Amino acid sequence: MNDTDIFVMKRMGLTDHEVIEFIKFSAYHKIIDYVINLEKKSNSFRPPVPTHPLPPTPTPKVPFRSRSLTVSSERVSNSQKDEEKRTIKKKKPLLSFSSMLERKRVNPEETKTSAKDDLTIAKTKNEIKHERRKTCSAVGLNALAVISKSTIVIKECEYKEITKIESACKAFVAQKGYDLETIKLRREAVKELYETEVSFCDKMSLLNTHFRIPMMQLKNNGLILQKPFDNVFLTLEDLIICSKMFIEKLKPVVEHFNYNTCLGNLMEDLLSNVWPYIRFSIDYNIAQSELKFLKTYPCVQKLLKDKAKEPSLDNQTIEGLLIQPVQRIMRYPILLKQILKRTSKSHRDYKTLFEANADYTFFIHEVNERAKLRDKLIEVSQILNDINLIQPWRYFLRENKVSLNGKHKMVYLLNDMICWEGDKILVDNKVILETPKATTLIVKRNHDSISLKFEQESDAKDWKTVLDDIIANDKWRTNNEKNWFATLCKFKSSWL
Repeated sequence: MNDTDIFVMKRMGLTDHEVIEFIKFSAYHKIIDYVINLEKKSNSFRPPVPTHPLPPTPTPKVPFRSRSLTVSSERVSNSQKDEEKRTIKKKKPLLSFSSMLERKRVNPEETKTSAKDDLTIAKTKNEIKHERRKTCSAVGLNALAVISKSTIVIKECEYKEITKIESACKAFVAQKGYDLETIKLRREAVKELYETEVSFCDKMSLLNTHFRIPMMQLKNNGLILQKPFDNVFLTLEDLIICSKMFIEKLKPVVEHFNYNTCLGNLMEDLLSNVWPYIRFSIDYNIAQSELKFLKTYPCVQKLLKDKAKEPSLDNQTIEGLLIQPVQRIMRYPILLKQILKRTSKSHRDYKTLFEANADYTFFIHEVNERAKLRDKLIEVSQILNDINLIQPWRYFLRENKVSLNGKHKMVYLLNDMICWEGDKILVDNKVILETPKATTLIVKRNHDSISLKFEQESDAKDWKTVLDDIIANDKWRTNNEKNWFATLCKFKSSWL
């Protein structure tokens, strides 16, 4: 490879390091071709291998030798080996590519440092080799820089060779930028996201067809109560619609997948449709308890017994299908993380995919936190013996033992009310907060007013902060999961 070849590669936009890599790459293949051709030539001069077996050659009888002759022969052989070792040591080592490019070798003795006053530490052999490589590569890059600045006249007879070099450079750059194995793994990850969504949608359709619709008929006939039915199946219809939307958007991505396929913006847009999953996640325990209650009805028992023999269900029970939405929403960040892991940082989809994964992770975290608060709300309803406290939009926030109007009571703060044993006060935009003392918080709403005296100043400050947040951000108005999700989206950036 001459200066003209390097000049052409520089004109094609290859960096200095890429030029060096390409020259190494091409030189390696030239050596392989040379060895193969050499082996072919050597094989052509070899005598043909006989097809029939040769007769065994008789072993010659070795004459008897004295012990002294044997020893002397061993000494001779040892001396020959020593001479061979000396000749091998005298052979010059092969020059590396960078050394060939700079046309000179760096003397390792020059890089050694002498010890002065026992304070200077001698450099190790590895450090010497490392410095030698740095020096060689620096000299090589300088040589390439000189070549790239020079003007070279290309003859007409050299056009074919230049075309070959250009095609080889393009193939080299393409192979370096597009890792086929990584693209294949990324496609498999996207395909897994799509296929698992299809499987989930099928299971939810089975839950709707074989359990929800038959039980709804029982409810319409007055055989079961409406509230347990609603608490079991929750937002199943909306969830199926949401899943079908995911499938509709992901299908063309999988079918027409290529290196430039982007998924981040699509997943960001679909994030606003995952709100039906929230109710299933936070009220899963309630759904299980209500399902146990429904199983006490003979008509429900008969229905479940008949569905156990249904071939299309494939031995899937209603309990196993009800937990699917909870597992599905938790799996989105895992699947997106796999796709992100198999996406190059230089890919145009990496940034948006990273943001989408962060958003899904954030919402899953919030759903988990709200599920815990929801479970705490159930405990509060049992303590206060008020089942009506459990509403789809309501969740627990704080509890403290305070002096309420001069009486010591346990007071509970929910997102839309403050309640205690025997009474409650609503929390909305009509509430006025006053703090006459550091440990006292007065809550006024229309003609109702309560005075909460806390034991510690930090508790009073915490309650006031939470109440201000409820009023300012309209968290008391989240009368359904969709509104709560919209509120969460609105203030996501400030909560991160």
